[in-house]
Amino acid sequence: DPGAPELRAARAEIAGAAGDPARARADWEAVLALDPGNMQALVSLGIDAFEAGQAQRAAALLGRAWPDLSADGFAAISDAGRIAIGGALARSLFRLGFDEAGVEVSVGALGYDPGPAPGRGINAAARSEAQLALEAGEASLRCGRADVAFVMFARSITLVPDARTVALAGYAQLVGGDAAGARMTLSILMDDSPWREAERTVLAEWLLRALGGDGTARETLTIESMSAVPMARGASAATPAVRTR
Repeated sequence: DPGAPELRAARAEIAGAAGDPARARADWEAVLALDPGNMQALVSLGIDAFEAGQAQRAAALLGRAWPDLSADGFAAISDAGRIAIGGALARSLFRLGFDEAGVEVSVGALGYDPGPAPGRGINAAARSEAQLALEAGEASLRCGRADVAFVMFARSITLVPDARTVALAGYAQLVGGDAAGARMTLSILMDDSPWREAERTVLAEWLLRALGGDGTARETLTIESMSAVPMARGASAATPAVRTR
């Protein structure tokens, strides 16, 4: 039967491999019309919609595929496929304002392991994964899940080190009530006399400026990071705010 879903799916794969995305899309649409639960069609059309900026359609299609993919621990797809599909779904949900749902998908796609594979450099895949972790962290903060936010920021930093993400990680710790952890995160660039050593001063200021227009967060982080700096012997017991000024 030339109209069978299996044949149309094969034609779609051939068209995609031949560099004919329009023909591939048409065949996948035909497959989906004949078999609404076809995993390949849902994923292919969902990724296509995401890349075209159609967040609502991408979320609808990939949202139908994701539960089945995750039900068996993503055994049917590679790690790269899990991150690509989950990333497209999560970022579509973020764009639609469904932060909590997007965070749940991100956690499933990325996991809680913050470390990259040994020997892995910063390549396109790492950057994509880091961006997903960053967006998941920001969404976690928006929906009050500071613990998940910190894990996601830490994952992003490990993959692609970035000053703004380090600052956000410290902010997530503060929001979550872990002031000591925030001090440790933000004192990475500091020594016993951070404002007397030019290079350290520049790096610390760069870190704090990376928060951009969030003046409240920047001031809070400055105070907390300064309070982590050991006071010189014999110095007066000034408050963190006074020492910062």
